[in-house]
Amino acid sequence: MVDWLFKWQSLLGAIIGGIFALGVALLVSYKASRREELTAAMLVVANLVTVKAAAKSLDELSQENGIEEKDIPYWMAEKLVQRRVKLSPMFEVSRIKLMPNDVLLAAHLELFQFIMNDVEMKLDALETDYRKFQVSGAPDRDSGTLMLDSEIIHSGFVKAAKHASCAERLISLKILSPYRIFHSLRIRLTPRKSEISCRKLLS
Repeated sequence: MVDWLFKWQSLLGAIIGGIFALGVALLVSYKASRREELTAAMLVVANLVTVKAAAKSLDELSQENGIEEKDIPYWMAEKLVQRRVKLSPMFEVSRIKLMPNDVLLAAHLELFQFIMNDVEMKLDALETDYRKFQVSGAPDRDSGTLMLDSEIIHSGFVKAAKHASCAERLISLKILSPYRIFHSLRIRLTPRKSEISCRKLLS
């Protein structure tokens, strides 16, 4: 046995050393990947919270000012033109990094950005109309078109805020939390009322 070990010790040492080196390399790679994932998650959450906070602030402000229900779309669209809520230039890249983690999270983030892009386009057009109105006293488009765009902006921003809330919760539980596996199992087996509502929002 001693002779056999003496004969093969170099080979065994190389194999064990190789396995150890591979383990270290995998660990370093995992930690680097995890750091990138956490950075992306925090950036995405910051953008989601910004949209959520803006939607909540506008809702509270409309109630304080006694804005009638029928006037809220146009009122909110005007406020969003004045105070644009823009996503970070790095949002899309960070979002794509997080999407493989969870299919529901991927759906919420995709819909959130799709809706926000549509809202941005409508806000750009509405802002142009406001500038024309300030210069010439009349916008290029008729009032019916302006009201329709305002309704799209209002409903879109409200939906985007809901998707933002759902996505933020999933990121907090499934990516940022140190108990990610536990939360994933708990959400799958015993989802809470808010999590069920988020699934219904996707359907």
